[in-house]
Amino acid sequence: MGNIILVRHGETKEGKAGIILGHLGGNLTQDGKDSAKKIAKIISKLDLRFQKIVTSDLKRAFNTARIISTELNNLPIEKDQTVRERSAGIAEGKKDSEINWNDYEKSPWVDRKHRDGESFGDVYQRAQNFLDKHRDQDDIILVSHTVFILMLIAAALKISPEKIVTEEKYDLSCYIVSLDLENKKVVPIRIPL
Repeated sequence: MGNIILVRHGETKEGKAGIILGHLGGNLTQDGKDSAKKIAKIISKLDLRFQKIVTSDLKRAFNTARIISTELNNLPIEKDQTVRERSAGIAEGKKDSEINWNDYEKSPWVDRKHRDGESFGDVYQRAQNFLDKHRDQDDIILVSHTVFILMLIAAALKISPEKIVTEEKYDLSCYIVSLDLENKKVVPIRIPL
């Protein structure tokens, strides 16, 4: 497999308001739309040949992918539910202040989830499935979500889900991340603001 350029979806109105989205759609802010255009310009300068953009089917990621596609001469888009954000179950649509974090934090880290939601371990398994499915493909752009991207990096580099979040520091709101599977390394690409 070639490189995977990992792009977190643009800023959302709900995220700015502190609302947990999980599997909810989300609406891009103007800054979110503008950052998608900046990301496309940076990607266009990379020495890689992309055949497609793979994106989460959730609205905030898909709309980010559409902007990037338009800027890259209508690069084909493939929706994939595998790359969705972690389901937050009963926490979806709520603010942090409305969540009982004490109960949530009682579980071992990798198993933590909100009722009716997914654990980090569940998303790690989805990420591994994605890597297995795309192992023989050329360079791709993946537009996804924070937790899925972190679990994909963890699965690709054989790092535990807990370590990738608590010890490794990837600021996905400021970077496009290039995941070089052949050399087993992650290269952050800063987006000029």
